[in-house]
Amino acid sequence: MLTCMRKRLEDWTEMLRDANVVARCTAARALGQMGAQAREALPALLQALQDREPLVRDAAAEAIGCVGPDSQDAVLALMHALTDTNSFVQATAAKALKKVEGPVTVNPKLETLA
Repeated sequence: MLTCMRKRLEDWTEMLRDANVVARCTAARALGQMGAQAREALPALLQALQDREPLVRDAAAEAIGCVGPDSQDAVLALMHALTDTNSFVQATAAKALKKVEGPVTVNPKLETLA
């Protein structure tokens, strides 16, 4: 089962670089559903957070948040996403930061975005 999960993780991670925007969104959402098991995909998700398409950036931010406390190295990238040109990406990044940092350390200003 672990081998099957690993292959799936690798497949979804690879799909984050697909030319098709729907494929990239689907991959990010699938990785988010894996939760902490998608920890190895964080570098690719962080890259997807800079995608040219806001739908992909939004899905990547949500997925990073779903990885949870194990994704502390993603805090800076999510904080940067708070300044994204798309308000949906900003809101999703704020929600993801709450999950990653926890409610105690999140800036109160984030409460208005999330």
